[in-house]
Amino acid sequence: MNSNRGASGVALLAVAAVVALSGPAGAVPRKIQTNTAFAGFEVAKTKAHIHSASVRFVVPKITCRNNLSGVGPSVLIQSVGNPRTNAHSESGGGVGVACEDKTPIYNAIVEVVSHSYDDILHPLAAGDRVVVTVTYGPRRTVASVRDVTARRSFTRSAGHSVGEYAFFGDSSVEIDALGIGLDPFTTTHFRGAKINGRWIVRQKPIRTNWVNSKGVVLVAASKLSAHDTFTTTFKRSS
Repeated sequence: MNSNRGASGVALLAVAAVVALSGPAGAVPRKIQTNTAFAGFEVAKTKAHIHSASVRFVVPKITCRNNLSGVGPSVLIQSVGNPRTNAHSESGGGVGVACEDKTPIYNAIVEVVSHSYDDILHPLAAGDRVVVTVTYGPRRTVASVRDVTARRSFTRSAGHSVGEYAFFGDSSVEIDALGIGLDPFTTTHFRGAKINGRWIVRQKPIRTNWVNSKGVVLVAASKLSAHDTFTTTFKRSS
């Protein structure tokens, strides 16, 4: 694996806020909804709220055809909105699987209460097994990315918040605050997706495909198994 030279910051885009606009609260979703920045499964917990979330996946391998491109296997959670301003924050974690100057980089990324942190000192490798956890405690929100293969963790915490929408799958990434496109990457295998200790398959998950502005599928999410196993598959570059 080519290591990150440390010059750039890779971050997960706040796709939760984008995906949440896919339909009004209480609406009956289509069997497979679409989004221009995310593929995977969305779960809404507008009443019980999200106090913890976790997922496991294998880091995919990216093929760098462009100078800047990438994808972020992750779990991202949008907080309950401020009742006065309707503002939300995002917390979560994942791996930035990206290309910079046609060089692959694989970095752990955590986001806590909309503050993003990129572990450029300890790059991951394609094929590493990763566990991402997000916990909302009484005083702190904690997000962690654990590289099981390398036996290393990257964790950050911030002030208290409560989750409302969770997104398990592939999200857009940005490099140095610039949104980037997609290059081919190997199929990502996710398993063990849970909210509040329960499989998401029992919590009305919404399957979502990533599409471009013309509705062409760029990344497709598979069906969710009884044990919360699913895949995301690259279809086309952007």
